[in-house]
Amino acid sequence: MPIKVTNKQIKVHTDYVDFCPRWKLETAEYDKAKITSVDNHKSNKTKGDLAEPLTTWPRMPTTEELVYHQFIDSITDSKSNKFNPARDEDRRPIPKTGAMHVITDIIRLKTGDGLEFLLSKGSIIGHDAAGEEVNHHLPRPEMWVKTLFSWRNEYNSNTRGFDKICLGPSGIEIQYLKEFSRERKGVIRSACLRFN
Repeated sequence: MPIKVTNKQIKVHTDYVDFCPRWKLETAEYDKAKITSVDNHKSNKTKGDLAEPLTTWPRMPTTEELVYHQFIDSITDSKSNKFNPARDEDRRPIPKTGAMHVITDIIRLKTGDGLEFLLSKGSIIGHDAAGEEVNHHLPRPEMWVKTLFSWRNEYNSNTRGFDKICLGPSGIEIQYLKEFSRERKGVIRSACLRFN
């Protein structure tokens, strides 16, 4: 069933926009965790050579992330990197149509240390290659999971110094992108939308 949007303040994006940047933030933490090959006893490297980073710590995308990217791929034209437009009865593209993020709920969250953040629930509304409207539920795009890694300093006899070795994930921290401020309170209330 198509979603009827009555608020005219919602921006329609024709060019590609990442509506959920949390996946890039989560991946960036893994990209920092370089796995190096250090064998201090059998190394053929000359004095002063450092061990080269081989790869980053492997990360498995969540099901929610895979479904999101699959949906975005279905509403995006890969050749032009633009969102698919809606189409009329004759299958001609309708100008100034694309994808939009409709927020239905805004949640104010207070953490144990007294900080307040804003989270949202909503949907991305776009069009498939045939111009038919499709939507995807998008809960809490402002929240992401930061993976913490354990590190150990290991002496490298070739460089006569210490190398930082990644031991793997050691925990997580929940991070929030939008901090609540009392000055924006009126703006937040006017941004809340409802489905009809």
